[in-house]
Parts: sequence; C-alpha cells; structure tokens
Amino acid sequence: MKTRYSLVMAVVAVLAGCGGSSGSGSELCSKAASTLTSVVAKVQECGGGTSTFDTAGCTTAAASCSSSDLATLDSYLDCLNDLPTCTAQTEGEFTSRATSCVAIRNGVSAACRNAFGS
Repeated sequence: MKTRYSLVMAVVAVLAGCGGSSGSGSELCSKAASTLTSVVAKVQECGGGTSTFDTAGCTTAAASCSSSDLATLDSYLDCLNDLPTCTAQTEGEFTSRATSCVAIRNGVSAACRNAFGS
C-alpha cells in the first residue's frame, strides 16, 4: 500500500512550499499549511508519512505566481481538503481523487511551478 501513496506524499511534499487563495503570501501559505496537516492525517491509515512546512519558502515562492496561478492553487488546496480519509475501503477513491487534485495543480504556469521546485 505504501508505494501506492508515494504520489500522494509527493503532493504533500509540494504542499510544503505551496499556497493558494487571493491575498498576501502569508494568507496563501496559511491555507497550504492547514491543508498539509489535513492530508497527512488522512493518509496515515494507508501508510502515509509526515512532512514539514517551510513558511518562508512558501511566501517567497508565492510571489512568483500570477493571480491566475493563485486561483488554480486555491482550487488545488480545496480539492486536497475534500479528499476522504484513506482506509482500506476508500483506497481506490482516495487515489483517484488525489490524482485529480494533482491535475488541477498542473495548471499553474511554469514560473510558478519552478518557484515551488515542482
């Protein structure tokens, strides 16, 4: 099961430097930090891991993103927040929905992706 969630944990790692919503970089990063905590908790039963959040790195990276990028990242974070808790019964749904969230994130510009190192 753990290898199946390497994609999800990669998503979590990206979140460690990512944010979204309109407003300042600190607002963006606050939402990302909250989302990271939520996603890490949701994947524990399916062999998830831990992650740390780099607030300073997030704020710096967010400055490289356009308002359109930030709206896309906001949708990405909303998608991750809406993931079900991963259990043996929800494993397939969780994986499918997490993959859909990654597809949303992939809509940000190259400059924004590069700023976050993804």
